[in-house]
Amino acid sequence: MTDEATGRLLGRFVNAVQPVVPLVSVWAHGSLAGGDYQPGRSDLDLIAVLGRPCTAAEEHQLAEVHESLGSASARAGPG
Repeated sequence: MTDEATGRLLGRFVNAVQPVVPLVSVWAHGSLAGGDYQPGRSDLDLIAVLGRPCTAAEEHQLAEVHESLGSASARAGPG
């Protein structure tokens, strides 16, 4: 189970990645999947499953998405 802030961040991740690559599924890994996740303290380890390999342009766009999500999360602070 996640807190509201984490749920919003997961939603932002999916919404940001879907237009960039053919997203099939997103899997939680690490503490979130193992039940040891601590809101505001733990990082989110996610695995994005795609329908095909990324192009170089898509990899660049994904790096920008990652940066923007990291910046937004840092500005939001702990939950």
